[in-house]
Amino acid sequence: MTIYKNILSIDTSLHQTSISLFYKNNIQSKSKKCDYNHEKHILKILHKLLLINNFTIKDFHFISFTTGPGNFTGIRLGINIAQGLSIPYNIPLIGISTLKILAEQCWRRYKFKKIIVCNLANKKKVYWAQYIRNDFNVWEKKGKEELLNIKNMNYKIEYLKENWNVIGSGIMHIKNKNNPFLNIISITESHSQDLIPLTIIEIQKKNFFTLNNIKLNYLNNLDY
Repeated sequence: MTIYKNILSIDTSLHQTSISLFYKNNIQSKSKKCDYNHEKHILKILHKLLLINNFTIKDFHFISFTTGPGNFTGIRLGINIAQGLSIPYNIPLIGISTLKILAEQCWRRYKFKKIIVCNLANKKKVYWAQYIRNDFNVWEKKGKEELLNIKNMNYKIEYLKENWNVIGSGIMHIKNKNNPFLNIISITESHSQDLIPLTIIEIQKKNFFTLNNIKLNYLNNLDY
């Protein structure tokens, strides 16, 4: 990475509150599992990170956040905090899909380039996305993000004809775990540190949000 811009990233879409700071090409992160009680922790975590690193909000050039799919309250809280921090200093906002953040985590930990994310929406449905990392280290979607019932997810898994790495909370409902093209990885929780490299790509593409064009993806009852 060669961009020396300060970034604040906030992830409150799933079961943990996670905040990361990026400056001088270093990432500082703090997370806390909260089972959707993000409001109890987010400002405390942010304050502690800023204090430890001697930072203030006006020191940031960009603020990024998760757009879902995820819990309604968590996503709304994350974007409201991001908006509230950005407005006084006119800091650009960048939103990233939770599914892509999970794919980025898989790349960070294992360097896998072909990833299926299947996150539970409820007891009967999963949110499904297939990502391929190209030669420029940018994620490309194969098809679109879809909301599938578990039966259809298993149909897609059954007929895989290429090697794929599968992550997300929906992996517990995969029936044919012996498919030779399938590699199941236990990644179910997104993390704000994986927002940082995705944010940098969006900065390079100048894909900024305004207060009027933010689109969030709510999925209630993510618990199984």
